Amino acid sequence: MKSCTMPTKRTHLLPLLILLLLSLGFACTSRPSAGAEQGDYRVVRDMLDREVKVPQHSARIVGLGAGAVRLLVYLEASERLSGVEEMERRPGRPYWHAQEHLRALPQVGPSHGGDPELLAHNAPDLLVFSNASRQEAERLQALTKIPVLALTPGNLLQGREQFNQAVTLLADVLGKQERGDRLLSFIDQQIGELQALVDKQTPTQGPSVYLGGVSFSGARGLSSTLPEYEAFTWLGLQQPATALVQNKATRSNRALSIDPEQLLVWQPDYLFIDAAGLHLSQEDLRPEAPLPQLLSAFAKDRVHTFMPHNFYATNYENLLINAWFTASVVFPERLSQGDFEQRRAEIYRFFLGTDVSEDLLQIYPAWQKLKH
Repeated sequence: MKSCTMPTKRTHLLPLLILLLLSLGFACTSRPSAGAEQGDYRVVRDMLDREVKVPQHSARIVGLGAGAVRLLVYLEASERLSGVEEMERRPGRPYWHAQEHLRALPQVGPSHGGDPELLAHNAPDLLVFSNASRQEAERLQALTKIPVLALTPGNLLQGREQFNQAVTLLADVLGKQERGDRLLSFIDQQIGELQALVDKQTPTQGPSVYLGGVSFSGARGLSSTLPEYEAFTWLGLQQPATALVQNKATRSNRALSIDPEQLLVWQPDYLFIDAAGLHLSQEDLRPEAPLPQLLSAFAKDRVHTFMPHNFYATNYENLLINAWFTASVVFPERLSQGDFEQRRAEIYRFFLGTDVSEDLLQIYPAWQKLKH
């Protein structure tokens, strides 16, 4: 009897075993959806299309790479920072002056990614890595065993969608959605008001402008510029440098160098110089040099300085403030110096919680008419 019944029992169990194996196989191969909650963690998809298991509530965070700490400050989460890269100890960026507690945080290694051993010792719950490659993010996560959320912040022109995505993603991970929404709305409002200042003026109707001394991988001289500068675009000003990159759809907003003599061909109505590169521009700005003698902008006293907008990625508050300064210079009948100073204070307070104008002006001779 036993020899007859045993196979029958196995036959009944066989479908159950097959179903169990199929279920296990599906569980192993299926991908968790972004935002799926798993106890104290949830899975999100970062901007490198990686699925990252992040804490529901991050109490200790390290921002790595160009721009990560800045975004954490913007989202009012800087009190959660547990360490900073060596680069963050250098003065000059607005958030460094506004958030004094950053200076006392332990160092976690060099710029653009820190040191895995120091990061592991610091033991944050989350690493926010800006402008990293997929390989860099995966390697750092494997070495430290700490979740790495990768961001690609973009810019406020062709990369605006990326910028919005970075702010929205980080705000969601931090539980700062309301602040993230207010940040994006504030930027939209400022840009809208700048555009309204010039009414329906088109880029071909406005005065021509040139921005020199733009920093990239350090300070640069007068020949360093951008093919398109957000502050000028919002105000409908002509930018001869856009001709250097013909395909607007794929135009990069990275700095490039020109021959200074090109300025003699362009003859911009206004010349603006990034204060970080002013000392390297002095040779071209000497009274006896060709440019001051041959450029109409010098003859008409239309040479001014900007606060640096690029220092370990973009200082977005400085970008907006430089736009308002440009408006006060090019359209003085529409925006007075006093109006500009009010705007400047408002923008710094919104982004950083305090007005850091005076601190920055101790370092950079910005928002001034250049004496020659």
